[in-house]
Amino acid sequence: FNFAEAFGRSHIFGGLEANRVYDGQDIYDLGIHAPLTQATLITGFGDGAMLAGEYAYTWRYYNANGGVLSTVPDLSKAPKVTHAGGVTTGKVQVTISELPSDPQVTAIQILRTKADVPGIYYHVAYVTVGQDDTAFGAIVYIDKAADTALPLQPEKNLSKHQKLPACRYGVFFRGRLWVAGDPASPTSLYYSEALDPYNWSGPIAAEIRVEVFDQERITGLLVHRGSLYIFKRHSVYRLEGVDPLTFSADLVLDGIGALNQSSIASIGDWIFFRSEQGPYRFNGLNEQRVGMPLDGLFETANDAYMHLSACTVFPGENLWVLSYPSNPALPYNDKAVVLDLDRSLREDKIVRSPID
Repeated sequence: FNFAEAFGRSHIFGGLEANRVYDGQDIYDLGIHAPLTQATLITGFGDGAMLAGEYAYTWRYYNANGGVLSTVPDLSKAPKVTHAGGVTTGKVQVTISELPSDPQVTAIQILRTKADVPGIYYHVAYVTVGQDDTAFGAIVYIDKAADTALPLQPEKNLSKHQKLPACRYGVFFRGRLWVAGDPASPTSLYYSEALDPYNWSGPIAAEIRVEVFDQERITGLLVHRGSLYIFKRHSVYRLEGVDPLTFSADLVLDGIGALNQSSIASIGDWIFFRSEQGPYRFNGLNEQRVGMPLDGLFETANDAYMHLSACTVFPGENLWVLSYPSNPALPYNDKAVVLDLDRSLREDKIVRSPID
């Protein structure tokens, strides 16, 4: 797992299903989205005003300030109900049986189409979460409104309120949360709205594609000396620009990159990382190979699992600790080395032997 601290909360990345937030008491999803199939639509009769035709429903989550917290479900799979008409008019019961775990969600906006007019959604109601209309972990809303009672203008840009994918890495930088490591889009770097790490809806929150032509995925992120660095296996990029109109990822190191997020750390002016060629350090302008004596230790390493290498640093002592899989038959880190950066750069020596 990878962690990023922002606004007194710990943001957790690397899970299989979703990004998480821990606020000291609760754990909930980051980039929450409305569930796809959690609705049951039942046609009723009596006091409703809905006429014959097919109606489709969808919904999305809101916070107390009226901000959108989620995308709507896949509109192509929106649950539908058909009122047969006749001498009576109808009403529809909408049941949302899976409520979000995020305590920020204070309301659910319910939207629907007009009869036999697919794909165009209108606001029906805001239902407060946690009030009398919430029973047994579900929200039940009875829709009786005639088409003529709906707003004149439909809701726009429903599909632009994107769900944040489950990503591997995240950092907080310049008032935004930046995440990468989306398995479905491995070159994408996503960023939230400024000062709101829970808002991932465009256009002020979006994504940057980091050099898609090399077909290499992003392997790590690091904020260092006021800059955000984006690592791939054979290259390093630096974020440039001050807003979504000027953001770009510029190549600053070619041919050398980081194996994974866990192998990246910084001390002073330098970024240290484990590359395919061995340990390196980089100051934003120049790279330098470090710890050449480590080469012999890696000769028996399990290359297939070298991406599991992990490191940490002790700035006060200028020590860099790297764990790695030394046994070709074992898919995990079983040894670690402690490198004195001052002496290794000056004397080309390992201060401490491999630690089992």
